[in-house]
Amino acid sequence: MFHFLAFLVATVGTVGVWLMFLTGGRINGGGGLMGSLAALGLLCWLMSLQANHWLILIIAWATYHIGAYFIPYAEAYMVAKWGPQKRHNGALVCSDLNATCIDEFHGMFVSSFYIFSQHGKLSHQWLIGELIAAFFLFRFFDTVKPLGIKRIETWKPENKAIMLDDTVAGLYVCIIIIGFNIFRPFFI
Repeated sequence: MFHFLAFLVATVGTVGVWLMFLTGGRINGGGGLMGSLAALGLLCWLMSLQANHWLILIIAWATYHIGAYFIPYAEAYMVAKWGPQKRHNGALVCSDLNATCIDEFHGMFVSSFYIFSQHGKLSHQWLIGELIAAFFLFRFFDTVKPLGIKRIETWKPENKAIMLDDTVAGLYVCIIIIGFNIFRPFFI
């Protein structure tokens, strides 16, 4: 039962559950996209509530630690149930499975921290636009893994490396958005 609970947490509840059950555990991609989309939906809802940027930081901190704790148990459950998974590059793996998407969920919260600090300074529509831009930038950094992100994936312990590569991707996105906002008056 505990491993199934870990599976629900690491796959962000129904996002990963539906992907795994609908594909019989043979999902070759899309988990990261779905985790990022789930986070984007929640972030847009929190934006409509005018949530404080400190709440976003707390959620990012909590999802990192919760994800790092539950990922080994969740992946043991998935490998026992469906066997090793094929990655998008064709490699069979027993770690950082495609359905594990709490890391992307976490990375989206890291990438949007600065955006939420701009409440009252920028229009709601502008902030939603920045959230959407953060989504696409984060997906780029998470997929391509430039600037040392790929190397982080190989670190040990694997559960922390799985979370940390998306943390760094989110930090890169946050830096780009800060830079854009600093230079925005010169372009708009």
